[in-house]
Amino acid sequence: MARDSDDDIYLPFVPHPEAEDAAPLSGSTWVEMGPGFTLRLQQIDEAERLAYIEKVTGFAIDPFAAPEDQQPRFESFLLQIENVGAARLMFRSQQCLLKGGNAEILHPLAMEMMQTEYRMMGQDMQPAYQRVGPALIPTSRELRIGDSIAGLLIYPKVKPRTKQFNVEIQIITSAGDVITINAPYRRLKKKEVLRKSSGKP
Repeated sequence: MARDSDDDIYLPFVPHPEAEDAAPLSGSTWVEMGPGFTLRLQQIDEAERLAYIEKVTGFAIDPFAAPEDQQPRFESFLLQIENVGAARLMFRSQQCLLKGGNAEILHPLAMEMMQTEYRMMGQDMQPAYQRVGPALIPTSRELRIGDSIAGLLIYPKVKPRTKQFNVEIQIITSAGDVITINAPYRRLKKKEVLRKSSGKP
């Protein structure tokens, strides 16, 4: 979510299925039944992210959480991919880009990159980040027949003026073809937020 520049109303992002080349949307989850795979992508809030981290790691600690009374610092998603075909697939999280306006391109956080950044600063990674590692989507994974993966895609927060963005998920087939799944989002307008908060349809 992000704060409107004129007041204290938060203007969250919601799925934008009307956008060009958008994947099929079921409720709030993008569901793509591709050649040999099934993919699900869902945007999650801070409470849902913490619940998933606790489910996977057993630790009820979210180092990505925003300080109390402050807006979220990250855009978070839960990604699930299953190989339902007859050949292997390849997934690389750093090929899953979040693209906003004005050439805004964001990469998801990766444990290896975070560790490198801490080492460059001459510091040890905080234990809380190490503990959530298993909850993040793997950086690279070969999916053999019947395999599946699930995990968090966490991106830095988009710019305050960003009105729309698209999450691109890429899967590589055994033939080397790259399949891109598009999950577009748009920011709610202030009047939409006010209408929802008032209980009006």
